[in-house]
Amino acid sequence: FDLDGQTVPLVEAMALLVDRTGRPGPSTWEAGAFPPGQADFPVGGISWYEATAYARFAGRSLPSVRHLRYALRVGTQFGLIRRSNLDGTGPQAVGFPQTEGPFGAFDQYGNVREWAYNAREDGRLSFGGSWAEAWGPPDDYDSRILSPWDRSPENGMRLVLAPDSVQAARMSEPLEPREPTRDYWSESPAGDSVYETYARLYDYEPAALDPVVELADTVNGWPMERVSFTGPGSGGRMGVYLFLPEEGRPPYQTILFFNGYAQDSPALDAKHTIMFDYFLRSGRAVAVPILYGTYEPYDPLTGVEQDWFYQSPEIVIRWVRELRRAVDYLEARPDMDARRLAYYGMFIGATHSPIFLATEPRIKVAFTETGALVPLLPSPPPEVDPFQFLPRVRTPIAIMNGRYSGEWPYEASQLPMLDYLGTAPEHRRLVAGVGDPVPFSEVVPIATPWYEEYLGSVEGF
Repeated sequence: FDLDGQTVPLVEAMALLVDRTGRPGPSTWEAGAFPPGQADFPVGGISWYEATAYARFAGRSLPSVRHLRYALRVGTQFGLIRRSNLDGTGPQAVGFPQTEGPFGAFDQYGNVREWAYNAREDGRLSFGGSWAEAWGPPDDYDSRILSPWDRSPENGMRLVLAPDSVQAARMSEPLEPREPTRDYWSESPAGDSVYETYARLYDYEPAALDPVVELADTVNGWPMERVSFTGPGSGGRMGVYLFLPEEGRPPYQTILFFNGYAQDSPALDAKHTIMFDYFLRSGRAVAVPILYGTYEPYDPLTGVEQDWFYQSPEIVIRWVRELRRAVDYLEARPDMDARRLAYYGMFIGATHSPIFLATEPRIKVAFTETGALVPLLPSPPPEVDPFQFLPRVRTPIAIMNGRYSGEWPYEASQLPMLDYLGTAPEHRRLVAGVGDPVPFSEVVPIATPWYEEYLGSVEGF
């Protein structure tokens, strides 16, 4: 036993490992026995030391991090999460049929947390969340580092039989310290004068659009135009894919779509339209700006790389200017309703949405999905840090992400994005989806009425 770097003799340690009545046993027991009616419940209230000792007594061992991750990540994990005892009022009997995982194990999510053997930093890891938490897939964002003495009621165990002692020893080695993540709750966005300096970077001198329809076609059954026009500043020309609904009347409500997965796509083809064809079916037009480095072959010279969260300031500033320039173009078309323009951002289009919405007041309503504040460090330069722009957003906005997202942790990423918004509370929403990315089947029932609330219904729909 180790306590604050000092070895604790067995007798002294046992005096700390007692139940509510001072008898040896888990912290949730009384008089050396479990609570009445809980014979089939998992044992909670045990420290890592107690879990390890019992495992040895049973001729087994605590699972390593690698065992737990493998068992938890194989199969349809999001379905299991929805059916598990998370965010509840207490533990439940083990073996609830709906919680059975791909290997026949029950309650891999929720009920009680499960101690792993491995050490990390100054503690031991536990996985899977408990009945008292709203947790999701175990990874470096949502595994817990706890003191090996922690005897919270949520702490339980699962045992494994590892016949290969050499492999078991290797898999149970201490882990490297986890990568530091950003704590948005401890930060404050820029003040007014500093923010104005940032915001001016996204301004540009308006110029004649000189639009040219380069292509008129039908994609996946929808009329489409590829139009080029004068871009912002000295960036030359830019383009937009404009999809028109088959029903409805102009001037159309129009949704400006920033597809954050568009890097290294040589063109917008039929498979991309599934991301927004439900808007077209509702009588709205969809405009997809061809931002710098998107919908064109990947070129290392552009600096727009794949699998990114943060880009260079030059790229981000150019993107936002181009989005604003696309609004200029839509505003100039008589068949588009300039008073009813909406924004739809996905992935990078969601993470960067605060910058665009703060600097572009002509957008009446926004919806974002599969993206929130990036929890990674180091932080981007402040002039392109979405966090700095959140209080200046006034646009009604709905933010949708997987409730158990590992990429965008609920408490560390999604909640601060909602909380720091300058949008009035009654005009902002955080919506919990299941998957990550959010399935389109879940997006439609949320996004469509959200747009209708602020843009109004489309005649005939």
